[in-house]
This record gives sequence, structure tokens and C-alpha cells, in this order.
Amino acid sequence: LYNIRNNLSGKYILMNDIDLSVYENWEPIGDMDTPFTGELDGNGYIINSLKITTVSETTSGYVGLFGVTNEASLRDLTMIDGNISISKETSPNIYSVSVGMVTGLDIEPKVLLCNSISAGVIDVAEFDEINIGGFAGKTKGFCGFVDCVNYSNIKVLASQNTSIINVAGISAEKEYRTVNSVNIIRCANYGDLLINNEMCEDSAETVVSGITNKHQAEDSVKNCYNRGIVSVSDSIGRIDTAGLVGKVCNEAKNCYNSGAIIMPSDVNNGAYAVCGNIDGLPSLQFGGFGEVYIQNCYYINKDLSPYSYNSQSNADKYVENVKLLTEDEMKNQESFVGFDFENIWSMEENGYPVLKNQPTVTIKENIELVEGDVYGDVIIANEWITSNPDVATVNENGEIVAVGVGEATIVIEYRYGYIKEINIKTKEDEQNKLNECLIKRILISVWSFVNKTIRRIFEFL
Repeated sequence: LYNIRNNLSGKYILMNDIDLSVYENWEPIGDMDTPFTGELDGNGYIINSLKITTVSETTSGYVGLFGVTNEASLRDLTMIDGNISISKETSPNIYSVSVGMVTGLDIEPKVLLCNSISAGVIDVAEFDEINIGGFAGKTKGFCGFVDCVNYSNIKVLASQNTSIINVAGISAEKEYRTVNSVNIIRCANYGDLLINNEMCEDSAETVVSGITNKHQAEDSVKNCYNRGIVSVSDSIGRIDTAGLVGKVCNEAKNCYNSGAIIMPSDVNNGAYAVCGNIDGLPSLQFGGFGEVYIQNCYYINKDLSPYSYNSQSNADKYVENVKLLTEDEMKNQESFVGFDFENIWSMEENGYPVLKNQPTVTIKENIELVEGDVYGDVIIANEWITSNPDVATVNENGEIVAVGVGEATIVIEYRYGYIKEINIKTKEDEQNKLNECLIKRILISVWSFVNKTIRRIFEFL
């Protein structure tokens, strides 16, 4: 996988799971001068443990498995336990970064990024301009995402020099062209988007949304949902946040947001449960041919307006069936008028709607432990289950303790659809067995000596 950089126009397909933990600092494949233009098919396998800790000048600030992709084909990529943790301190010559678990910049792909999963942590600090998406930091030209799910949590720490922050669950910022379209179809975000902008100046701009930002012209968001937290710590500068689509929205249909939106109490405008500006002017201004239209979108954030508009007439013209639901209504299929539950959507058991073809992944691992061993780091997940607590237990942090001898299966259920099964086989500690043996032998010897002594005493008497 690393050697793809030696032939950036090649065609590749994964034939095994790939473990990138051997790379302490992965160098992204492709840059602005020499982007990846080939094909990569994940083929149902997993790219595990991508780690990026510093940004080199050769990347131009585009960071991910790929730095820059141009007219490339990316499909069926499952990236698990990724960790991109970069800062201005460790990368002092970089001022602007665009970060995605898959690609920093995606330019006019031949095949849309589809049937893909991003899971891990993206932690970015103190750059002047920051663009982060679960899959792509920036897009350019005709781009699209179909059947993609982001589980990656995104954290941003701004500095005094940070002027722009764009963060979204799927794809954050896009560079405009006369004709430019980004379509996001049947995608979901579960990742939390946490922005600390307390150090920013008053001129800074912060845009954060569950799915995408600055969505204009012919852009479309259809059959998508957000369950991740959207959080901004301070009211400094201009702030635009939304559950689904951020600063500008051209088209959003058959979507919902159930993720919490956490904002400073003094932010009266700029935070919306569904979408940002829907007034239609962006479509004309940027050469679009469609009209602004929001239809069949639902939300649970009772303290927020669903969208923004400059006049009620525009809202009446462009909006249809955008509705606040209660918790019970969110669990009722009949509440979601316009959703296709025959082909696209289904209901979770005692839960909310999910996409029928939503990609999921189960990682299986076999390990052997010695009785008394502790396995695993602290893991953020929803549920931990052990099939045999007499053999192995698992605590609320996902740490496994071998308490007995035998076999057990530990199931770690991460956020909706990401499951890890660890088959445990434990054995006795050989050293303990030797120690036990030694103690037994000493006790037998002592008892034998005492027994002989008592016999001799009786014989003497």
C-alpha cells in the first residue's frame, strides 16, 4: 500500500487487511504537483491504524491516507482505528491544513467515494486555516460520496492566528469552480465534532456541520443523517453550525439530525438544527441551475431554529415539511413522511431510522492470554460484552482481564455498525504453576518430616 506512491496512476485492489501501525508517521500518498490519479478498491478489507503525527512541506498541507487525489477512483475503503494528530508546534512550516481520513483534497473523481467507513480520531491544533472532514478535508469540481459512514471523532484547538475553521462529518470545505457539484447520497455521521475556538480573534470564521459545509450550486444532500455532537466552545467571530448542512444549503431531501448542537449561550444566530442559509442566491451567483429546496427533513433539537432565511417568502418557497419531532416520534416510522422504507431506510429496534445499505464492519481477533493478564487500552465504545465472565471479563473502558482458564469471546460494540470481536483463549500461568508445585513439594516435605518425627516419638515412648 505504501508503494502506491511509486505509481500514482496504477490500479490497485486490496486482497488482505492492511495494518499500518508499523508506520509511526504515515506520509500521505500524492500532493498538488503529483496527485494520485489511479484506482483503489478496498474489496471489503480493512486499512487499520493509520497514524499521522506531523505534516511535511511536500504534502502542501493536504493530509490523510492520500494527500491529493485527482480524477481518481476510490471505493469500498474501510479505515478503522485511524489517528491523525497534528499541530502547528510539530509542523511549524505549515499554515493551512486540509485533513480527511481518506484524502486531504479530492478533485473530480472518476468514481465517487462509495461504500466506505472512516473510524478513528482526527485531532488538529493551532494551524491558521483548518479544513477537516471524516473522509475529505476539501473537494473540488464534481465530487460525491455515496453509502459512506463516518465514526471518526474530530477535535480542533484553534490558536490566536486561526482565521478559518471548516469541519464536517463527511466533507468539509469545497473550492469553487464555475460548474461545481458535490453530491452526498445515503451517508451518515456518528462522529463528534468538537471545536475549541476560545483563542481566536474576532475576525475568525467557524463553520461546523454534521454532513457538509458551504453546499451550493448543483450540490445535493439526500437520504443522510447525523447523530454526532456538534460543539463550539466560544462565540468569538462568525459562527455557522448546523446538524446537516452548514453555511449555505442548496438541496437537502429526506434527511434527519438527532445529534446535539452545543453552542455558547450568547450565540443567538448561526446555529440551526438542519441547514444554514437557504435563500437561493448562491445558486445563481455560482452558476447553478437548480433551485434551493429543503424537503422532508426532521430534527430533535427543540431549542434551535431548523434553518435560516432572509425572508419568510423565501422560506415558504424553498422549504417543505421540515419538522421538529419528539423522542417517541423519532422512533416511529410513520413520522418520517417521504422516506422510502421499502428500498432505502429501515427502523432500528426501538430506535431511529438507519440506511439499509449502510456499510458496517466487524473486526475479529484471536489472542491468547495467561490467567491474570490485562489486555487492551482504554476504548471509547457503546457496549462491552463477554460470553464467559469466568474466563475473561471486560470493564467499561474495554480492558479485558483473564480471570480463569478456558475460552471466551469479547464483543466491543462501537458506535452503530463498528463491532470488534476478540476470541480469548486463556491458559494457566506457568510460573504460578511452578510456584504452586514448589510450595506443594515444600509442604509435603515438611509434613513428611513432621510425620516421621511424631512416629519416632511414639516409638520411643
